[in-house]
Amino acid sequence: MGRDSSIPKVIGTTAVNMPVCIAKDRAFTLMFGIIAPSRLPMMSYGLFAIRDTATIAGSFSAPKDLSKYMQRKSQYFKSKPEKADILAQLVCPMAIQLGSTPLHLLGLDLYNNKNDTPAKR
Repeated sequence: MGRDSSIPKVIGTTAVNMPVCIAKDRAFTLMFGIIAPSRLPMMSYGLFAIRDTATIAGSFSAPKDLSKYMQRKSQYFKSKPEKADILAQLVCPMAIQLGSTPLHLLGLDLYNNKNDTPAKR
């Protein structure tokens, strides 16, 4: 039931946050790109969307699951569940950046280096 209750939160936050963040990413890419402003590739939009979805899910859904896992596996966290909650809430968004940052950078690279091959990227 805990997972189901977070799904509407993730969907609502994604619906509001993602268009604004992608518009910001598009504007920054055009302003600060290394080429003359041109059309952003659809793949860049897709990568930005995946990054935002992962970040939101990692911020809202994953901490609860990680906290429960830590409480099951550690006597310390079992006796202090609030510590597991805090640690999970801090760790999950940072950990998701390990995967989402390369997606963001690839989206930027697809725009700035349109003629590069996948092997060169």
